[in-house]
Amino acid sequence: MTEITKPYRIMLIIDIVICLAVSIPYMFLIGTWSPLIEYSYSTPWYAQIFGVLLFMIAVWLLRAILQKKEWHDISYFMEFLFAILFGMIIYFALELLFVELTDIALIYAIVSTSVTGALFVANMIFYFIETAKHK
Repeated sequence: MTEITKPYRIMLIIDIVICLAVSIPYMFLIGTWSPLIEYSYSTPWYAQIFGVLLFMIAVWLLRAILQKKEWHDISYFMEFLFAILFGMIIYFALELLFVELTDIALIYAIVSTSVTGALFVANMIFYFIETAKHK
């Protein structure tokens, strides 16, 4: 049984903070928040489900840290997280390419793509380093 290293726990805490910061507006404030960022959606349910998904990820990661889970307990979940982040990047990229966005919505889409891409790359790097340590 191998414990999660401190740098990887810090990365998980960063994941938690970002997931919570993004999920709360999507879950609870989408009606008032969407006009500010000029978010166009066909139904608010999609955004709320996305927010709930991110919130569940944050809760699971927090639980893993607080219960001091071992590396093998979270490695598969992290791979699931990579799939979600990669899907988000594809979605944001397609939105940038094929949807006509206003200036504010374009800035929001670029920032969202950049943050998600940085989070994906950072998680992958830390994951591979952690995997190499535990083999």
